[in-house]
Amino acid sequence: METNNTATFLSPNRMSRIGVLLLFVKQLMLYMRAFGLILILAVYRYLRSEAFETYGFRYVLLLLFVFFALVLVTAFLRYRNFRFYIDQEAEAFILEKGIFSKEKTIIRLEKIFQINLQQNVWQQVFDVYELEVETAGSARAEVRIPALSEPVANALKITLQAYALQHRSGDNIDAAGIPGEEVAASADRRYIGTGNIFYASLLSHYGNGLRVTLGFLLVLWSQFNDWAQLFSSQTEEERLMSWWEALDSERLLVIVVLLLLIPFVINTIRFVIKYYNISYQVLNPRELGIDYGLFTLQHRIFQVQKLQELNIVSNWFLRKKGISFVTLLQSDNTVGRRQKSTTVFPGMSDAQLAQLEGLFFGQRIQQGTVIRPYVNKLVLAMLLRLAAVAALGWFATAFFEMPVEGWWLAALILAWSWLMAVLRFRNDAFYLHKDFIIRQSGSLRRTRKIIEPHKIQHMEVFRKIWRPKFGSIAIYTASGVIYGSWYDYDTLYRWSEGLISEVSRTSRNWM
Repeated sequence: METNNTATFLSPNRMSRIGVLLLFVKQLMLYMRAFGLILILAVYRYLRSEAFETYGFRYVLLLLFVFFALVLVTAFLRYRNFRFYIDQEAEAFILEKGIFSKEKTIIRLEKIFQINLQQNVWQQVFDVYELEVETAGSARAEVRIPALSEPVANALKITLQAYALQHRSGDNIDAAGIPGEEVAASADRRYIGTGNIFYASLLSHYGNGLRVTLGFLLVLWSQFNDWAQLFSSQTEEERLMSWWEALDSERLLVIVVLLLLIPFVINTIRFVIKYYNISYQVLNPRELGIDYGLFTLQHRIFQVQKLQELNIVSNWFLRKKGISFVTLLQSDNTVGRRQKSTTVFPGMSDAQLAQLEGLFFGQRIQQGTVIRPYVNKLVLAMLLRLAAVAALGWFATAFFEMPVEGWWLAALILAWSWLMAVLRFRNDAFYLHKDFIIRQSGSLRRTRKIIEPHKIQHMEVFRKIWRPKFGSIAIYTASGVIYGSWYDYDTLYRWSEGLISEVSRTSRNWM
């Protein structure tokens, strides 16, 4: 039975009873992904066999009944053995689950990193929430409770946050299991319009959308070959050649245009659906509440003091409209967790960005002194691109008998790559201020990574022995590494010495 003890959760509790149906659906989908093809082929062969003429659909119905009964029993046993509670003596949150192999997860309360609530489509249908508990050292959520009613989910979230805060800072918890100091939520909830999200997703991240498109087509082609092997005697090479021979120039042009347009559609769907109706609200001076999602509703709490890096991504179109992609990175550099520790605001306006800057930094971001790389970096980049294009052109001519006209295409590729190198060189810079370090990079898409000096955990300034004038810098924070090269070594060295002296005197913690 789902707990009614929303104050302390000190005794073992189960999920909502509707969790049985939710687990049944999840288990059914899992089995269908694993055995669905085998089941379909078995039914297909049975329908074409002589046994079907004798027994009809009786065996099919029996097979389906056994399959659904097995899934239902498994879901019920998972529900019965799923329990969670807070152990005050051990100072831990404990989750027990498993059918034949019992699993017990113990999370120290002070190690709790993030607590999130979300709803996918099925959870919205059953009107329950999934609660995730993450720790700073894991590559995924340590605990997932997939079916809690809204009051219980919110109560458990508040209770865990209160206990985690108590064990980290020594604050007292009142009898209700929540912090003694209550902070009223700000009524000023800000929304990012769907039009801004649509515009930002349509005119940015094209390269990512193209990679997703190509990856999807490769998977689709692989699946097509797997199915074709069951019903066709042609080999993969024969199918590919017959498909290629059937194409004419007009059809090929249409296919190329569609391939170039699909990434726009993918990006639009990906961002609009995921971040639909995104909003944020300052809950208190230490927390920012974020809600978003169309099919999967997400509710996240971002700890202000855990911000390690603020990224602002824009291009010419977004800057003209006064919006950008804003990314918040928390203090977590565990492999596989970067996406989990990242919060994205697509299409955030400049006014909303100014509000976030005030919340996280207490002031607007300032640029300070600028350091740019030597032009030698651009010359080397252009020579490397020239050598690469020339080598590919020679290879295509020597081994594939590329016609002379193909060199015009190579020239266009070279011109485009040189243009990208020039734009990348123009955007390459470090902005140094006493309160901020800004790393700017990118070509058509400009990225600015902003950190505060006291967030630096480790910094390296170095140079190669064969080019002592040119220096490189690597800045390590809890969210990753910021790197730059081909700058004036003496300038970097003097700045780093002053920064180290300044940071050593500050009492501010990197967390």
